[in-house]
Amino acid sequence: MKNPPVILSLFFGFIVLVILVVQSVFIGAGTVNLKSAPQLTGQISQILAAKGDGHTLPTLGKDFKLSGTTYLQNSTWAVTEISTLGNYPNTSLAVLQSKSGVYQVALGPGTTFPESVVDNMPADISNYLHLKGAVYVPTE
Repeated sequence: MKNPPVILSLFFGFIVLVILVVQSVFIGAGTVNLKSAPQLTGQISQILAAKGDGHTLPTLGKDFKLSGTTYLQNSTWAVTEISTLGNYPNTSLAVLQSKSGVYQVALGPGTTFPESVVDNMPADISNYLHLKGAVYVPTE
């Protein structure tokens, strides 16, 4: 035996590998199962966090809820109603656009939006926001 430390370290490495394999076979790998969140939840949570303290992502069902999501223009646009929960409940709208298959907030959240901004959006979106009463004309 010319190099006992190498053989000894290989032996201990092999023992650790065997222990890890046996542990995962008999105990099972730890698995976490999460409930599926409704579409757009992550995007809305991120935009609410950015408008809040920016450190904590709001949680669906605890901090806010989504309702009345309407998809327009072959689901390339979505308008959803966001209701914050807690001591100061508030309801607002957010307009999201799908880019490369991922929805991104294009407008909002807010309760009303300037007509000049809304009217520069696709006609379906603009009409929908007008019908929801979410458009105002700024006074000068």
